[in-house]
Amino acid sequence: MEKEFRLYNRFQCNFFHLVSGDLEPQQTKGLGLLLSKSDLALKLFFNLLPDNEKVDLKRINKIIVNCELKAEGYRADIILRLYSDNKPIKAYLIEAKSISKGANEEAAESQIEKYKESFGVLHEFSNNICIITLTKYKSFENNKNSVSITWNDIINAFHKSVNDKKDDLLTDYFNYITNINNSMKFYEKEVLSIPAGNSHNLVKNSYVYERPATYSSFQKPLFLAFRKSGGGEMECLYSIDEIIVLNFAKQYNEFINSKNDENVINKLKKYVELANWETFPEDDKQVFILSDKVINFPEPYPRPEKNQAFTAYYELADMFDVDKKLKL
Repeated sequence: MEKEFRLYNRFQCNFFHLVSGDLEPQQTKGLGLLLSKSDLALKLFFNLLPDNEKVDLKRINKIIVNCELKAEGYRADIILRLYSDNKPIKAYLIEAKSISKGANEEAAESQIEKYKESFGVLHEFSNNICIITLTKYKSFENNKNSVSITWNDIINAFHKSVNDKKDDLLTDYFNYITNINNSMKFYEKEVLSIPAGNSHNLVKNSYVYERPATYSSFQKPLFLAFRKSGGGEMECLYSIDEIIVLNFAKQYNEFINSKNDENVINKLKKYVELANWETFPEDDKQVFILSDKVINFPEPYPRPEKNQAFTAYYELADMFDVDKKLKL
């Protein structure tokens, strides 16, 4: 028998659309429910944690998941409490930001530290509390008590199991937060076009682009295209491997000595070498780690009607349409 659930006559709805919306509480409440009901989702989520923060789930006989827990003026997005033989083993305090918002980890971290003292349910866990920040793109933090996970990490971790059709509830949640069946990578825009200036040579030689991490209107793209000075021609597309928030003055040395992806570290080292800064910039930077597999445009190169010093978003198909006038 074929069955289909429709909410307000919307096609392909599922259980999680009952808490529909793109705000953070809807996404995190859905995630909390999923972790409490799906052993597979819980296992995949724990696989994203570093080894020192993992728990042998075979030992655990009781898990309590709190969502939207309030205390003393604070609200905890998700609290996971794990027990073995009914004795407290470890708690995980998750502070999440909406998949559509670019809030950095530092904001979540400063907020979440205060929760440890405010919520009575955490007192019995003493120092066995792991702080997890779940954000849109990664931020490197010096705080060793904090673990950074992105929504893309979760999407990618769930993706294979969705394809294998191992867990209907996990599949429903995956489709709910991506809105695209079988989407491996979340993004909002296809191409971000940036005025290149002198920075393009650095990009060509290091596959790294950085800018101040203060762009409130930033929408996550699949590709970067750099406009040359003068007419604004864009010769190629760079696909994005990673987006990181990094303070070079405070965090660079620790970052390159960390267990981050070796390819990312090598590209960042090359960028710093070529940038030849006298002193590291002290503000937070939004760092794009780019793939060295570049998509070259055929001539005539795409260009905007007028080249100005502003960023712009484009559809990928428009970049290959020689008759279309690109607008900033």
